[in-house]
Amino acid sequence: MNLSDLGPLPTYGGAGILLAIIAVLVRLWLTGEKRHADEITRVREAHAAEFARINDAHDAELAELRRDIAELRGQVDELNKRIDEERELRRRAQDDAAAALRRLGGRDA
Repeated sequence: MNLSDLGPLPTYGGAGILLAIIAVLVRLWLTGEKRHADEITRVREAHAAEFARINDAHDAELAELRRDIAELRGQVDELNKRIDEERELRRRAQDDAAAALRRLGGRDA
């Protein structure tokens, strides 16, 4: 093995080797930071997409519930109207029956 095959490394000595190691570590660290930043960005985008999907599903569910509530309120109003009509018919029937009883009672007396 010829020292010239190693390039300028032997002329730098221990400090040169230390600088080379530090340079490699810094390069690895920066690459790791870039990957970490990319991962954070990817997770944020995935979170935002999931949040939007959940909000859209929730909004659709709320809209459906509001339609159901409006329909049920209409049914309740219709049933209340029918009950009021039935009560009115019963009241009239009771009034007619009471009047008939008074007429019959008045003849017997």
